[in-house]
Amino acid sequence: LDPQMVTDGLWKWRAGAPGLPGVPEVPWTNYAGWLLVAAVMAAALTIGPRPVSQNRAEAGGADALPMALYCWTWLGSLLAHAVFLDLRASALYGAVGMGLLGVPLLASLLHGTTKRDQPLLAR
Repeated sequence: LDPQMVTDGLWKWRAGAPGLPGVPEVPWTNYAGWLLVAAVMAAALTIGPRPVSQNRAEAGGADALPMALYCWTWLGSLLAHAVFLDLRASALYGAVGMGLLGVPLLASLLHGTTKRDQPLLAR
């Protein structure tokens, strides 16, 4: 989102902060900050209470929405940055970064299984 907003002129950082190759307008510390926020949120979700379901299939079905949103965000942002916004370097960073989780996720969806060996598309 930050490269889009900078390109559109909605915000900018002070000059002199080093950025990533191809996206010099956004300092690398911005990405580091977002990574820290994401890590704290993920940690909070893993230690927080979890809903109890009646059966295993019911519990697995709760994963469908977050998985769909992740794939939508990953692939939609890739398309938008690469094709419509002409932010190819940003598209590449996003494709690789989110692809670290997105590629295995899509592979498991296409093969119909997760690490639990349960069909995903049949849920």
